[in-house]
Amino acid sequence: QATAIKVKPKLDSVVPITREQLDMIQEALEDDADLAGEILADYNILSLADLPREVFTKSMKRIQQIRMIKSGK
Repeated sequence: QATAIKVKPKLDSVVPITREQLDMIQEALEDDADLAGEILADYNILSLADLPREVFTKSMKRIQQIRMIKSGK
């Protein structure tokens, strides 16, 4: 009987967001350092440019939701 082995992806195999996606995230953050810090901490990255492309859409939605809450809308 074969045993399945789960292999964790290597960190260097993560594809970072594109320049255009980075621009979109920075614009969505509107210089909100606290929110940017949360994103960095959530994904254990040092720069938004290192955000994995696979979580870009999820991150954008989260930023938009938090900004709406902060603005009281």
